Amino acid sequence: MRLLFLSNLYPPADRGGWEQWCQEVADAFIERGHEVTILTSRYGIETIREPEPHVHRSLFLESDLNYYKPLDFFLHLPWRDRCNFRTLEKLVHQTQPDVVLIWGMWQLNPQLAVLAEELCQGRVAYYFCGYWPIEP
Repeated sequence: MRLLFLSNLYPPADRGGWEQWCQEVADAFIERGHEVTILTSRYGIETIREPEPHVHRSLFLESDLNYYKPLDFFLHLPWRDRCNFRTLEKLVHQTQPDVVLIWGMWQLNPQLAVLAEELCQGRVAYYFCGYWPIEP
């Protein structure tokens, strides 16, 4: 089976246990012989020493996690969203996943999940362990 994980953060560029759990689940699928692709943000990309070929660190977060810059947020958000939508669409067409697993969406436009559902109708699952679906 081909799986595509969509996650805001992914180890080793992570901020806690939620992302590490994503990696453990993905690794377990790989160990069982499944093809796994991870689509995640560029967060911490400069710290990655050994890139993994199945991890695509190309999504833009909505804002910097350490320093909020309102002007940067408002001026660049539409461009970042367009880039993220194109990236997801391109990766879905390249990998032809049987299932898309949406893991963490904090700091990502929730419309990415909507796009995943449009591209892979009936083949999208969500991992809920937080408040992001009900946050504004």
